[in-house]
Amino acid sequence: IISINSSLIFMKYLEKIDYLSKIKKIEKIMYYETNNLKKFKFIKEIRGIGFMWGIEINNNYFSKKDFTNTIRSKLLKNKLITWESGSESNVICLVPPITISISSIKSAFKIINKTFNEIEKKFTTWNTFSYIVLIELILNKIVWKKTFVIYDIFYNETNRGEMGEWLKPQVC
Repeated sequence: IISINSSLIFMKYLEKIDYLSKIKKIEKIMYYETNNLKKFKFIKEIRGIGFMWGIEINNNYFSKKDFTNTIRSKLLKNKLITWESGSESNVICLVPPITISISSIKSAFKIINKTFNEIEKKFTTWNTFSYIVLIELILNKIVWKKTFVIYDIFYNETNRGEMGEWLKPQVC
């Protein structure tokens, strides 16, 4: 009887503070903020209702098989606690306490955006080394193309179209 009475008092309290409207208000904020995360290429899907939201990570985007835990540890270093979920452990769960304020939710999503931006920048932008390799590949293709033209001219001039041994590469 005591537990029934406690439950009844708690239910009356929830009605008094109009708690369901707070849940709906926070759900709208969570929906808006999580939809803003869809811009990141490594996010596969976002699902949620009320206070429970999940961000499914596409681990195929990363070279490491279980990169979701790496993302979660980066979020934790930035002072945001998340849960792990999903059959492949690739869902980052956001389950704030029911006492959370709207400003705390906005702060949490600032942390998520900052962390996700760092991750995407690290895995999608080209560093200086990448540009150097690309330039070398382009230059090598041009050099080889010119080299083949020189070989072809030299081969045809010296052998007059007869079949013979290929010349050794010469430095141009």
